[in-house]
Amino acid sequence: MKILMGDLNAKVGTNNLDRETIMGSRGTGEQNENGEPFAEFCSLNDLVIGSTLFPHKAIHKNTWVSPDGRTENQIDHITINRKWRRSLCDVRVRREADAASDHHLVVAGVRLKLKAHKDQTGRPSHKYNVSCLKENQKPMNSKSSYRIDSVYSPNSLRNQETNNGMACRVSGKQHAKKY
Repeated sequence: MKILMGDLNAKVGTNNLDRETIMGSRGTGEQNENGEPFAEFCSLNDLVIGSTLFPHKAIHKNTWVSPDGRTENQIDHITINRKWRRSLCDVRVRREADAASDHHLVVAGVRLKLKAHKDQTGRPSHKYNVSCLKENQKPMNSKSSYRIDSVYSPNSLRNQETNNGMACRVSGKQHAKKY
């Protein structure tokens, strides 16, 4: 599954003539000069522009607001493989997220149905010990287990120099980790 998302500064508009496979008709505005290359890129890479597929009010589609508050555009997009298009449940803008930006947060809902990989006899090829996922339990057939914690403290490592006070603690032993 390939997902491409970001601030692409591409307005794809509502006209999806000859582009029904890569976009829906529910975009906003008119296509700009970045919209054409973006649509061609999606066509060549078999991607679907998810933000144009679902019916929403304009306030739930427009991802950018100008500083004067008068102009709004849909220039941030989430795309997905055409093969996985049916897994995309919804793409919308969350205006309530405070990101200290003139862009709004774009959120996609994805539903996956994954099948277990089976061997030739029809049995699952991998067995997982799910009891090891419980906290404070060690794996049954392993010699040791590790717990990795990132610690930010100027005094996290005694008698060792760290960069910016970052350290890692692995199995009770302290190791400096440079960032």
